[in-house]
Amino acid sequence: MAYDPGTGTVVMYGGDDGGTTLSDTWSWDGSVWLKLHPGSSPPPLTQAMLAYDPQSRRLVLSGGSSVVGGEPQSGTWTWDGASWSAAPHGSLPVPALEDALATDAASGQLILVTGLGGGCSDPVTWQWSVGAWVQLQPATAPGPANFGSLAYDPSSGRLILYTVSEVGCSAATATAFTTLAWSWNGSTWELLGTGPTGSAGAASVKLLNTGRPVGSAKDGVLLMAWSVFSWGPEGWTQIAALPGALGELATGTIPWRTEESVAYDPGDGAIVLFGGNYPAGDTEEYLGNTWTWDGKWQLAEIGAVATPAPPTATPAPTPTPTPFPCASPAPQAGSEDQLENLHMFSSSSGWAQRASDGAILRTVDGAAEWTVASPPLAGDQQFVAASFLDASTAEALTGTLYNCYPVPGPESAELIAWSTVDGGTTWTEEGTFQVSDFPGGTVDFVNSEDGWLSVYEGAAMGSSGMALYQTVDGGVEWSEVAETNPQSPQPAGSPGSIPFGGDKGSATFVDPITGWIGSSTDGTGPLFWVTQDGGSSWSAQPLPSTSGLLQPTTQVLQVWSGEGALVAVGSFAPSGQSTTTLCITTDAGRSWSQIAMPGTGQTPETADFLDDADGWLLTFTTTTAKTPPLATTLWVTPDGGANWTQMSARASADQITGVQFVTSELGWATTFNSDTQASGLLQTSDGGSTWTPVTPIVAG
Repeated sequence: MAYDPGTGTVVMYGGDDGGTTLSDTWSWDGSVWLKLHPGSSPPPLTQAMLAYDPQSRRLVLSGGSSVVGGEPQSGTWTWDGASWSAAPHGSLPVPALEDALATDAASGQLILVTGLGGGCSDPVTWQWSVGAWVQLQPATAPGPANFGSLAYDPSSGRLILYTVSEVGCSAATATAFTTLAWSWNGSTWELLGTGPTGSAGAASVKLLNTGRPVGSAKDGVLLMAWSVFSWGPEGWTQIAALPGALGELATGTIPWRTEESVAYDPGDGAIVLFGGNYPAGDTEEYLGNTWTWDGKWQLAEIGAVATPAPPTATPAPTPTPTPFPCASPAPQAGSEDQLENLHMFSSSSGWAQRASDGAILRTVDGAAEWTVASPPLAGDQQFVAASFLDASTAEALTGTLYNCYPVPGPESAELIAWSTVDGGTTWTEEGTFQVSDFPGGTVDFVNSEDGWLSVYEGAAMGSSGMALYQTVDGGVEWSEVAETNPQSPQPAGSPGSIPFGGDKGSATFVDPITGWIGSSTDGTGPLFWVTQDGGSSWSAQPLPSTSGLLQPTTQVLQVWSGEGALVAVGSFAPSGQSTTTLCITTDAGRSWSQIAMPGTGQTPETADFLDDADGWLLTFTTTTAKTPPLATTLWVTPDGGANWTQMSARASADQITGVQFVTSELGWATTFNSDTQASGLLQTSDGGSTWTPVTPIVAG
């Protein structure tokens, strides 16, 4: 459970009633719970971790277990206020259960501490960065512990980690359990002192930021264990009892609850506590009530009691909601002249989309000035996706999206296909089609006739579903050619079926019949899917030297010239260190060669090849400093990746996210500043050795 600043509500996902693991999403608006109906959701999870990431402006859900008392999971999902999305590169090298996750408001970091899920382990510190968990190497780290919790302390401007070591966890705790408080300064841990002593029930500790302003030490952090404690200059002070049985506070005869979900709601200035369980004779009862804390406990919703395992009732039929048009996205402040989806085709001409609303833009003077060149919108229509073929030709999808958050019901879309051959001066409406379940999608055209729309359809247990729509006449007619069916999985290669295995990305095509889908998995051996019939059937594509990899990820970095493609294959060694190799094809996938990654410890971000020989690769590494979290490096090859030369390195808050070259000398790079959430543009005239900022101006 965590507060979502984007919606101003507390969001809760999953949980269990002692027998059944849940997969529902709820929001708390300060007075009532509202069950949400996102288009896609994680698998059923209990004891997962949830916190807000300021850099991506999304909630991040990680770890948990799919069954009560089951093995921990390693998948990561993000919540954008309307739907859950699987993070394709976000799997934890070590599965996590009830570990410690919190936002460091001072640095904007989302910090995770693993190794606190019940075993006696050395805690490991991670940072969520650009869609992946990056292990940090603090000079000082907490010692072995069984349990722990993490929260931001506004009075000190630091994260506070509270750890519990049970009897026998280490030599220092051979005769009694020990509680310690640690402080995170952005790069390492510092020991603050011991925690309160009392009951071994501290195994179910919860640490909470109460939202007190910096400079006010009173109750800046609350600890909930067997009682409620506040953290201040004097250390820990016991201030109240915990909620116990249904509607009552814990006393000498009423036990406190454990495994409750808690979050701070800054909108109401109160902590929200939901659920939990407490002993009732020989069993445990699972609670469904809600309490709030603003200096004292108040029962907000009485809820109910569940005793595992309840009989399964037949659900009543759910009425079909009336479709409700989604509102057009609100423009982002200061983003009117910010670009995304940049595609330059010559030194002067190219396309892009405006970051504020997705409008299609065109330039004829080298990316300095841009003109809105979009198809027309009517009523509730929005820009959905675009594919740029050359300096004059583009394909686009617009449409009306229905049943957006928080309106209940399945998301759907009525889409319109458009084409232009004169640089966007005029657009032709080619055709319309319906997509019944549409949380979003990406479009890919290889020529003016053959195109595909990939639609994400949710995930479970480290695998995801998708539907693929195809047109062979420039968008006049669209048909669903393949879809994942998790309820009745088909063998790989079956017509009309996309295998369920792996958390998949979008389909990328190199010609009208050949395309690939990259994916990640919690298992072994890469999952890289290929079609040779335009997307109707998909089979595993073997890649060189990739058998037996742990938690592999395959990503199509780029395709070019109708036959070339570069694929990154990432994985983890048994030690937990990540490795990456590159595979290249120059014959539309009939054969693949492995090429070496340049540098040491580099992770590929994107690539841009002019032909089979000349190309650039953008990589990143994490930094030890708080800002920026990443350092990017640009490499160039003259021989298809056999040799790489470093062209430039950059450690700046304005991180390079993409590169685009039109000659061996002239190119552009897009940037993104995670602090200001602003995108930018750079230009090079020496092959990437030096870069000059470009300030694009958008007219229209």
